[in-house]
Amino acid sequence: MKVSKKVGILNLYLVALLILSIIMVAGCGGQGNQSASNQQNASTVESNVESHKTEDKDDESDDSNSQMATKDKKEIVFWHNWSTGPSGESMDKSVEEFNKSQDKIVVEPLFVATDGGDSITSKLLTAVAGGTPPDVMLASRYGIAEYMDALTILNDLAERDNINGDMFYEWAWKEAMYDDQLLGLPYDGTARALFYNKDHFEEAGLDPEKPPLTIAELEDYAKKLTVKEGDTYTRFGLIPWYGEGWLYSWGWAFGGEFYDETTGEVTANDPKIVEALTWMTDFAEQFGIQNVTSFTSSAGSDAMNPFI
Repeated sequence: MKVSKKVGILNLYLVALLILSIIMVAGCGGQGNQSASNQQNASTVESNVESHKTEDKDDESDDSNSQMATKDKKEIVFWHNWSTGPSGESMDKSVEEFNKSQDKIVVEPLFVATDGGDSITSKLLTAVAGGTPPDVMLASRYGIAEYMDALTILNDLAERDNINGDMFYEWAWKEAMYDDQLLGLPYDGTARALFYNKDHFEEAGLDPEKPPLTIAELEDYAKKLTVKEGDTYTRFGLIPWYGEGWLYSWGWAFGGEFYDETTGEVTANDPKIVEALTWMTDFAEQFGIQNVTSFTSSAGSDAMNPFI
């Protein structure tokens, strides 16, 4: 799902990199050294073009010109945590096309592993503390305010380059702001949806054309789809917190609300949200959290995802 109404996803990415490449260096480097950090990173340019030995002088000249052109570009280190599956391939393709689209910046993508409960945000803060932050980072918009002190406010730069909320869906633009301060640019958005394996439905005696429509049906289907061989689970019908399963998504599915826009109060104790959390916990207690963890540990990439 694209979050830009007027700009294609590739062009949006280009715009984001052009702006963020300037400001994220300063923001990650701390308030006191923003100018110095910008200058240092802007001048740090390394050629990635190797000279190919040839007897043809014209080819040698072309290689030399290519090296000169690369040295004139600003190198931008870009962090992301999209794995080596289709998502990682699409990210590499986006960066490749951006690099080809202009001659001022060369983006160096760097995959940052976030396993073991370590988020890309925590690694950013560690890098900031160590004085080695990335120039640009792809992160979730909804949590960006938590580490806004490590970033640079983008309002002035966005105004300079005519970037505004009219270019994006309203919800995406608002998520990238805090107290009217622009902390990043929306890149993409997602929609949570239920998908299921029709073959597994047939194996379990379920109608593959009739997916569950209620929470009660979902729970019933999940139990019927679960397969255990000896002491080992070889298939789970559902793991509520796996993949894109979050308390907020289930909380809304149960009819709860996390925030009261009228009073400005967080309503995490909404009875429906408590009910959703209890429901998720029941799954862990019923099947054993160690059994579930052992099962999901084999799903390190899209190709190994046991639910696909």
